Amino acid sequence: MDCRPWACVVLVMLISEPCQVYASPQEQTQAEGEAIIKRAKERSDIRCEGCPPFRLRADLRAFQEHDWHVLQGTFEEHWQSAGQWRSTFQFPGFSQLRIASQNRVWSPQDSLYPPYVIFVMSKMLTLPMEFNRRGSQKIENVSDVTVDGNHRWIVRGSAGNNLRSFDNNSGLLVSEDTELNGFGERIEYSLPEPFGDKLVPRAMQYLRDGKLLFEVHVSEIAAEPAVDESLFNPAAGGESWPLCQDVKTPTPIEKPEPEYTEAARRNKVEGNVVLYMVIGLDGRPHATAVVSAIDAGLASQSKETITRRWNFRPANCAGEPVPVSVFAQVSFRLRFYK
Repeated sequence: MDCRPWACVVLVMLISEPCQVYASPQEQTQAEGEAIIKRAKERSDIRCEGCPPFRLRADLRAFQEHDWHVLQGTFEEHWQSAGQWRSTFQFPGFSQLRIASQNRVWSPQDSLYPPYVIFVMSKMLTLPMEFNRRGSQKIENVSDVTVDGNHRWIVRGSAGNNLRSFDNNSGLLVSEDTELNGFGERIEYSLPEPFGDKLVPRAMQYLRDGKLLFEVHVSEIAAEPAVDESLFNPAAGGESWPLCQDVKTPTPIEKPEPEYTEAARRNKVEGNVVLYMVIGLDGRPHATAVVSAIDAGLASQSKETITRRWNFRPANCAGEPVPVSVFAQVSFRLRFYK
């Protein structure tokens, strides 16, 4: 071999590292927060695909703000699958029955429009399903803190000034704080107990602006592999709508602004009234209730205008109307009212 300097050929091989894509700080925060939420959902979701059938009973208490009288009620659920279940709320003067079967939800006409207390307690009892309904939200910050000697993950979202606290050890959601239309709501979950490979909170509380309004105590949760199939027969004489998550929101047809009352105008009252309502299959507001208000007269005026005069194209799922619970904020500003 001729190895004279001018005759040798030297091959130089350049070996490079695979190109790495680094996530931005915001992307890392988003991924970290979503992982914490996913873990909480998996740990507590007793209504997941393939989860075993169960029976759940709970005692309910609602504190009336005007006199702090306590209303006591009950909740019972028979769950076979995501497409077959039956739930019943009972309070003095009101009951709500809903049955899921044949890819539809059925309800008697007289329990079609749940009051605010039922809306909130249903949200508390079906927390992991709420995660699904909200979908992916932007997460602004994730922090690790110590509260009363317990490690917590705090996940702050941008939607509705949402703040969630998760137990570092169990992975469960401990509390959720949301600022909505000028009032702060907080839901607390405690006393988790095992059910199969899940952990179910036995105690739940709902506070608004620091005041305790609703309590839920799970008195029983048990496996129910065999159940009377007649429980899931469609409700006689009721209404039904598709069982699905992809609901299109209602569209206003007529939505006049409530008028100022003379007393509020004279006293130069300004502020907001927040109301809860169910937009029904007919597009009309039902079960309208005042959630918070700057003035009692303006609250009454807003409720009356909404109940009598507001009209919507109803929410729909796959082209069929469905009832939905919504909040409305009415802002009273003197410069806008002549």
